[in-house]
Amino acid sequence: ASTDLLTGLLNRQGFMTSIKNLGVDEGTKNVVMYIDLDNFKYYNDTVGHEIGDLVLVLFANILQNLANENGLAIRYGGDEFLLIFKDKNEEYAVDVAKSIYAQIEDGFASNIEKRLNKKIEIPEEKRLSCCIGIASFDSTSEIAIEAALDRADEALYSVKNTTKHNYKVWKDESRDEKN
Repeated sequence: ASTDLLTGLLNRQGFMTSIKNLGVDEGTKNVVMYIDLDNFKYYNDTVGHEIGDLVLVLFANILQNLANENGLAIRYGGDEFLLIFKDKNEEYAVDVAKSIYAQIEDGFASNIEKRLNKKIEIPEEKRLSCCIGIASFDSTSEIAIEAALDRADEALYSVKNTTKHNYKVWKDESRDEKN
């Protein structure tokens, strides 16, 4: 089983196999986006798990559409996702992040209202959003992928612990000081 049953995205098990099959050339710059939903628990707790599932599916559809032919969309955990793009750089990922924010701006309120057949009010501070960590890699070896995931995760939690609803590109601080 390499596919998440709810969202149809790759799951953790299918992730490493699929990245090997993505056709990444050694030495080519690629990018990973580690995405964690903000306020997802609010949706589950106030409108129910069925709506929580709907939100996950809607978000997954956005990611799948963005991944296209040159990327992978993965449900990495409960409300954690990965987007991986071959032959793309951090600037490309920043544009993708901005696209994600534009597409989830209303917190899926209109989709939820349609499903529930009633008007709902989602306080702005509880509206669905996400934090995104971005890191590059140039090899599909497990070590390189794990290192990129760790860097993207570090960038993600830097955002999560400060502003939320934002993205951050991981930069090697020690390398920056030398240049």
